[in-house]
Amino acid sequence: MEKLMHRIVNSPLRSSLLVLILTFMFAIGINTVFIDSSSDGLLTKGDPDVQYVKEIKAVFGDAVLHSIIFKSNTIFREDVLQRVMDLTFDAEGLKGVERVVSMATVSNLKGDNGTLNTDILLMDVPQTSEEMAILKQDTLSNPMFISEVVNKTGSVTGVHLFLNNVDNEKDFDNRILKDIQELVKKIKKGMAEDIEVYHIGSPKVKTDIINAINYDGIHLTPLAGLAIFIVLLLFFKTGSAVFIPIFTGILSIISTIGFMGFMGYGINPVSVIIPTLLFVMGATEDIHLLSEYMHELENGVVKKKAILNMAGKSGTAIFLTSLTTLIGFLTIAPNSIPMLREFGIAASFGIAINFIITILTVPTILRLYKTPKVSAKKESRPIKYFREFLFICITRYRLLVGALFILCILISLWGIQKIYIETDYVKFFQDDADVPVLFKKLTNDLVGGTNFMVVIESKNENAFQSPTSLSHVGRLHDYLNSNHGKAVGYVDMLRKTHQEMNDGKKQFFKIPDNSDLIAQYNLMMDADNLSRFVNHDFTKTSILVKTQAAGTQEIMDVYDKINAFVRENLTRDLDYHVTGEMIVVAKASNTITREVIFNLGYMFIAIFLFISLLFLSLKAGALAMIPNLLPVVINFGFMGIMGIPLSTATFPVAIIALGIAVDDTIHFMVRYAAELKKADTNEIAIMNALRMEIRPILSTSIALIAGFSMLMFAEFGSTIQFGKLAALCMLTALISDLLITPLILIKIPIISPVDMIQSYIGRKLIYSKCKLFKDLKKGEVRRILTMGEIKTLEKDQKFISQGDTSHNMVLILDGEVDVILEDTKEILTKLGKGDIVGEMGFLTDEPRSASVVTRSNAEVFEIDQKLIKLVSKRFPKIGNKLFFNISQILARRIRESNYR
Repeated sequence: MEKLMHRIVNSPLRSSLLVLILTFMFAIGINTVFIDSSSDGLLTKGDPDVQYVKEIKAVFGDAVLHSIIFKSNTIFREDVLQRVMDLTFDAEGLKGVERVVSMATVSNLKGDNGTLNTDILLMDVPQTSEEMAILKQDTLSNPMFISEVVNKTGSVTGVHLFLNNVDNEKDFDNRILKDIQELVKKIKKGMAEDIEVYHIGSPKVKTDIINAINYDGIHLTPLAGLAIFIVLLLFFKTGSAVFIPIFTGILSIISTIGFMGFMGYGINPVSVIIPTLLFVMGATEDIHLLSEYMHELENGVVKKKAILNMAGKSGTAIFLTSLTTLIGFLTIAPNSIPMLREFGIAASFGIAINFIITILTVPTILRLYKTPKVSAKKESRPIKYFREFLFICITRYRLLVGALFILCILISLWGIQKIYIETDYVKFFQDDADVPVLFKKLTNDLVGGTNFMVVIESKNENAFQSPTSLSHVGRLHDYLNSNHGKAVGYVDMLRKTHQEMNDGKKQFFKIPDNSDLIAQYNLMMDADNLSRFVNHDFTKTSILVKTQAAGTQEIMDVYDKINAFVRENLTRDLDYHVTGEMIVVAKASNTITREVIFNLGYMFIAIFLFISLLFLSLKAGALAMIPNLLPVVINFGFMGIMGIPLSTATFPVAIIALGIAVDDTIHFMVRYAAELKKADTNEIAIMNALRMEIRPILSTSIALIAGFSMLMFAEFGSTIQFGKLAALCMLTALISDLLITPLILIKIPIISPVDMIQSYIGRKLIYSKCKLFKDLKKGEVRRILTMGEIKTLEKDQKFISQGDTSHNMVLILDGEVDVILEDTKEILTKLGKGDIVGEMGFLTDEPRSASVVTRSNAEVFEIDQKLIKLVSKRFPKIGNKLFFNISQILARRIRESNYR
């Protein structure tokens, strides 16, 4: 990675061209991006329930509707009824309106001298009080009309438009909503002030979703950019530090949205946060690079060298942290819910392209940008005081900090038990938005704004002309009416017909006990009304249920109760299906529960394995998971305590938080491992690591908190919830990284990746011919091997020069070397694997007495004299053994030299 970063630094023109080509290539796809306001993204493809809904819609028609409601002290007045008729007739002429149900279209079933009168209820507006009284009596006495076209008191009536986009219009919902709004505007002209008219339905919901997505897309990303701008200005006070993250963020957003277009993905209530997400999260990698660059400048390094050092030191780190974040999003990608799957894939691409753009762009811009004025300044007082406070907590109050950590976990675990799941699109809006307010009004005025169907099927033709089968349907119908809102279906039509054919006597409001009579009644009924509830061969019948249940949990509770009633009370000869789009969407809650557990499990396993491989230590992987557990647990605990639902919008928060939190953990642990090699004590290593990492960790975390907080200005309530949770997760991740991680490491130190590789090589030498490690235990050798550096040498390369005053000692791991006198070019000795060279200068501080040149390609381990002295100071037994072995090797060579 270091070589790649150096090539990028040295090739600014190529890097710039590559960024432009990539951005332009993906930007082409932006033209095909669309806004997806449908709930299809919540439906699992291949789900039998989803397929069944499609089949039932083909039989009984689509239940997508839009309701226009009239409300007054009484609707039985001339001006209201005239407007109901006018609106009904005008609506029937709208393209896309399949059926209109209102007082002006429903059949008023009445017996008339042995025949059934199926005239329309509201044929004409009554002109006299007597006619109005008859209309009122006919309307309010018919149970089929109550809660569908009128309420029980006669103060509310509805005109329901059943919609069907038969021509697959691209902008159907927006167009039909405008047409409906024009009709409503027309009927309101000259209307009395005591009449209230409002409308709500699927086109309104979808159009408001589109408007909210447009609003959030336009406003949230600039707000997040402004927040990051302010944070960077406060921490770095340079123009490049402000410009670079915004520039790379914009390019990443353009590329990602274009990628979504190529993939055929729409922008929905979940994916609308992706631009803001990339802006905020992408800035963190820029900040780490800029922090290293500024650190180099403050140490007096010239500009180009500072950029090269930045690239070398931070390139690998940001690759690793980007990889962990990418892993987090990739765990969402296999999700069975399309909306979440698309989010995972698009966000993963965004993180990957942001990394590519960052490493190609940042060094190039820094080369072109004027060198900022910096000095070797001291640590700012607030950061210094904060760091010292952290260290006091870590060293003096570790038990208190640990106890508070455990308390937070316990409180969060209690809150987790209160979490509920929500998949209802209406719940995505804020409580005071038009859609939830109007749905609540509709629920109160006409029983329910949520519709679903109960479909009963038989394998026998004409089964639902049989009194026996219909008796079971009737029991279910009555149960639904009594317990779950308003049920409308074939049974009520049949009962009402039977009653009217028997002089309207109440005792005849029942299912006839004669199949032939039922068949006759079916011939009398209006064919269009009949087809809403029974199919042509009477093998299927449906009951439309309008319920006050709102939200996933209430709908699922209704679903479970209906199925329980069917199991306990009805015949097994018939098949019963509680179905409909709302039911299928609600059932997705079970999928969300399963997926969040699996995704978090995958994420924890992936991060554990990743860090374990990075440090070549299972212990390091396990230790890294402890501080990263806190943001996840607190996130879910806060959701439960505050009543924030687990939805498709809030689902990714914990996974994103885990992916981001582990980034700073890696930065800190790598820095700590490096400091551990140089410090006298573990505590000093942690203090130094805190001093070096506190500014980048603070700046990235505050930028993340500020950026995610901007989501609280969104139109969508679910996006606001995402912003709250993400900001909280970033705060808890910050506390974990700066407090919990050091607290753990102060008790259980780790070894760095290079150190572990050296330990591996060292273990091979212990059991072969390395006299340096004679009588040392494995753990003692591993400790020594943390005090040096592996170097790869080419053939004929001089790595020790005669007269040089360096004092390091070299252990030959592989290959052969010659010890040469420069004056005579005499080869004094040949050394190979397991031998040491430079031991005289290492012990005496005298200039080198000879040069050392490789005979072949070689790998050596250079042992730092100062670090070995630290080992001896901290571990005297190891030092005594090591220096005794060196003295023996030296004595042996002196003796051999004397013999020559």
